Amino acid sequence: AMHLDWSYLDHPPMVAFLIHLSKMILGDHEWAIRLPAVLCWMGTAFYAYRFSEIIQKNTGVYALLFISILPYFFLQSMFMTPDLPLMFAWSATLYYLYSAIVLNKKSFFYLASISLGLGLLSKYTIFLLVPVTLIFITFVPEYRIWWKRKELYLGAFIVLILFSPVLYWNATHEW
Repeated sequence: AMHLDWSYLDHPPMVAFLIHLSKMILGDHEWAIRLPAVLCWMGTAFYAYRFSEIIQKNTGVYALLFISILPYFFLQSMFMTPDLPLMFAWSATLYYLYSAIVLNKKSFFYLASISLGLGLLSKYTIFLLVPVTLIFITFVPEYRIWWKRKELYLGAFIVLILFSPVLYWNATHEW
């Protein structure tokens, strides 16, 4: 966070940007450094709740309960690591993908693309959602229509634009 760059050797820049932004707003305090972790956890809890509720009513409270008491999620909220913005972006991406594809809210695909792009700025493993989603829309007959929709291709472009600083940094640092 003290030496911002478009990417770093071992991970993308999201953690550094979040800590830097928090320190700019709140000053150079320990709680300002830890605040992004808590906010990412809260965002994860929000999307876990919303996603659970749209799949089955009255289950969101259980998702919140698990996010709150399972050691992995609870302990992660204390330290700012790439996993926290990844969890936040992953839960948001899943919520928006489900809303777009299954519930046929096409405009939500753009929000899924933005959260996927931001997730790629957090940790590369979120990219695993891409082949799974493409396999899903290929092999489930009622969702093959997505191959003909502009949202799929514009969404891919949005992801590429958001991730391009990391690609640029890696290209200028010999990959």
